[in-house]
Amino acid sequence: MYKRQAQDRRDLFNKAIETKQQIEWIDKLNKEGKYSYIMRRFYPIFINNIFHYVIGYGVDISELKKTQYQLHLLNSNLEEKIRERTTELINSENKLKISLRTEIKLNKLKSKFISTTSHEFRTPLSAINFAAGFIKKYWTKMSPAIMEQKINRVEEQVAHMVVLLDDVLLVGKGDAGEIKNNPTHINFGNFIYEIMEEVYYSCQKSHEIELIDPRELKNSAILIDEKLGRNIFINLLSNAIKFSPNAKKITIELSSEKEETIIVVTDFGIGIPKSELTNIFTPFIRGKNVDLIQGTGLGLSIVKAAVNAIGGKIIVTSIINNGSSFIVKLPKKYKSCTKQSFRGLL
Repeated sequence: MYKRQAQDRRDLFNKAIETKQQIEWIDKLNKEGKYSYIMRRFYPIFINNIFHYVIGYGVDISELKKTQYQLHLLNSNLEEKIRERTTELINSENKLKISLRTEIKLNKLKSKFISTTSHEFRTPLSAINFAAGFIKKYWTKMSPAIMEQKINRVEEQVAHMVVLLDDVLLVGKGDAGEIKNNPTHINFGNFIYEIMEEVYYSCQKSHEIELIDPRELKNSAILIDEKLGRNIFINLLSNAIKFSPNAKKITIELSSEKEETIIVVTDFGIGIPKSELTNIFTPFIRGKNVDLIQGTGLGLSIVKAAVNAIGGKIIVTSIINNGSSFIVKLPKKYKSCTKQSFRGLL
């Protein structure tokens, strides 16, 4: 209760007498813009149950009110800080849990990486060692044709190791977020035909690679980082051949939309189980139906990271024993993208 009018005070006076109880209120006074608070009391005096008089007095409690207000502010600020700190602790705990889960996955990937690369390097190194030992032992008795055959074998295995090292280095760059996109306009046909020819010969001419291009896009230009583009389509074409051992053909189809160039690589091989489609771009992950087919499990993760760095999209459709299609959509205009990390693929 604040400042009372005369009638209000009379009412309070009468109430104190009627109830025989002390009445208390606070007057808020404004003097030249400065507020003060006066606590007032009416205390009725009865002797032998007969009313005699009322004691009335006032106490300036302005400092008390000021202290109470400051205490209220402190409490409010403290409560707000407690809420903020609690939220920070919860967020920190959640981040730690996410980091822990990520580190566990990374440790598993590192173990898988060591196991996979050790196995993949052992085969070419063994072949090189065998060929070198053979040459060292029989070089004086070898014909030029046999010598050339052994040297070619060494060169093939060295080339294979170089490819493996390039893949490992690219994974390292991806993990550090260092994959950069530097696109230029190049002839679409030259770009595609060069990759088709390279894969055709590197896979021992085992499959026909058919180009489907109804709109003659091969005669146009494409905006792409050539190195990233090669990483994408060499891996996709090589995988298409690798995972369709009983087929004799794969296709690469070109099409175009308003803002995107679309390249579809299709094989007619073993396919990918539906349950595994969500994980095929994770490094070192290989399908259960490819155990007998050599590979590191890096190819598609490299493809995904390169597509993301370019600012494109990749979609996969697959039917077991009927084959798979990888649909790559590349932007026709340059997109400045965040450097792609392989951690983002986990």
